[in-house]
Amino acid sequence: MNLFIYLFFMVAFVNFLKVKISIFDYLDEFLLFFLLCWALLSTLVNELYGKKTIKNVDLGLIALTLILAVWSLIPNMFAVLRSTVFLQLYTLMVLLKFVIIYLSSRTVFMKRNYAKDFRFIKGICYSYSLICLTVYVLNMIHPFMHSFDKRLGVPSLSYGFSHPAQFATTIIVFTVVISYFDYLYKKRLPITYLLINFLLIVTAGRTTSIGFYLFALIVLILLVYYKRIPFYMYIFTGIPFYIIAKDRTMNQFFIDNDEARGVLLRTSVKIATDYFPFGSGLGLFGSHASRLNYSPLYQKYNISGVWGLSKTNPAFITDSYWAMTIAELGFIGVILLLALIVMLFLNIINYSKGTRIDKFFILLPLLYALLTSPIDSVFVSNGIVLLLFAVIFMLNLNLHYYKKIEFKGEQNEKIYKKANY
Repeated sequence: MNLFIYLFFMVAFVNFLKVKISIFDYLDEFLLFFLLCWALLSTLVNELYGKKTIKNVDLGLIALTLILAVWSLIPNMFAVLRSTVFLQLYTLMVLLKFVIIYLSSRTVFMKRNYAKDFRFIKGICYSYSLICLTVYVLNMIHPFMHSFDKRLGVPSLSYGFSHPAQFATTIIVFTVVISYFDYLYKKRLPITYLLINFLLIVTAGRTTSIGFYLFALIVLILLVYYKRIPFYMYIFTGIPFYIIAKDRTMNQFFIDNDEARGVLLRTSVKIATDYFPFGSGLGLFGSHASRLNYSPLYQKYNISGVWGLSKTNPAFITDSYWAMTIAELGFIGVILLLALIVMLFLNIINYSKGTRIDKFFILLPLLYALLTSPIDSVFVSNGIVLLLFAVIFMLNLNLHYYKKIEFKGEQNEKIYKKANY
C-alpha cells in the first residue's frame, strides 16, 4: 500500500495517538519539512529531465506566498519588541503551512491511483464509525468516557482524542472522502454512513461542526440527486448552520465577555491599529510562539489575567486563528492572507476536473477549515494537514478517474474513425 495512505490515517488519528505517545505532537512539523524537501527534490529532478512540475496556475499562488512571507518579516527586522529569530521563523512556517503542505503533497502524491486501495480505506472508515457508535451505546449504559461539557443537551465526547473538535474533524474528513468515492464511481451517496457519522458528530457536541455537517449534507443530497437547484435553496441550506451556531458566535464575538477567544479577537484589532500597518510582528500574539516565549503584549493590553491567557496558564492563547493573524500581520497582512486563501481555492478549482459537484466535494475540507477558523486554530494546528490530505486524496481520485474517462473517449473515437474509414 502507498505511503500516502499510511500518512493519511496517521494524521487522522494523530490527536488520539499523541495522548499516549507525546512524540506524535510533532508529526505536522515533521511532515511540513519532509514533504517540502521531497517536493523540491522531485521538482529539481523533473526539471533536469525536462518535465514541467510547476503549473501555470501555481505561479500566482507561489508569488503571493512569498509576498506574504516578506510582509510578515518586515516588522521583526525593525521593531524593538520582538520574539526570538527561531520562533519568528517557526511562526512563519506554521502560518504558511497550508500552502506548503498543499503544493508539496500535490507534487509527490499524484502519480499513483488511490482508488485501487479504496476497499481497504473504506473498511477502516466504516469500521471506525461502527466502533465509535458501539462505544457510545456502551457509554450510555455505563458511563466511562470523560465528558468535556454539554452542548444541545448532549455530553460532548472525544472518543480518546484530546478534544471533541479533533474527533469531529476526523469524522468529517472520513465522511467527505468516502462520499466522494461513492459519488465518483457509483453516482450516489452512502446515506447510511452519512447518518451514522452525523450521530457521532452530534455526540462530539461541537455546534460549528454539527451546523457545517448539516449544511454539507443537504447541499450534497440536492446536488447529487436533484442536479439543478434554484438559487434560494442555497440560502435555505445555510439555515441549519445559522440556527445551531448563532448563539455561540454571538456569545464569542459580539458580547463584551471575558472568555479568552473573544478577548483575543477584540485585542487583536487594537494591536493592529496601534502597530499599523505591519502589525506587532510574528510570534507576539495569539500564536504558539507567544505562549512558549510569553509575549509582553498580554500584559501591555491588560489581558494576562484572563483565564487561559496568563503566563502560568496559557492554554487558550491559540484559540483563534484570526486573532493571531490580525495582530501579528496587521490589516494589510490579513488582506494578503485572505487573497492567498482565495487563490488556493481557485487553484484547486482550476486543477481539478469534472462538474461543480466534483469541485464542491474537493473544496469541502477547506471550507470547513475556513468556517471554523474564527473560533479555532485549525489553519495552524495539525488539523489542517488532515484537511489538506483529504483535498489531495480527492484530487487524486478526481484526476485519475477523469483521465481514464478521457482515455476511453479517445480510444472510442479512434475505433469509430477506423470503422468509418
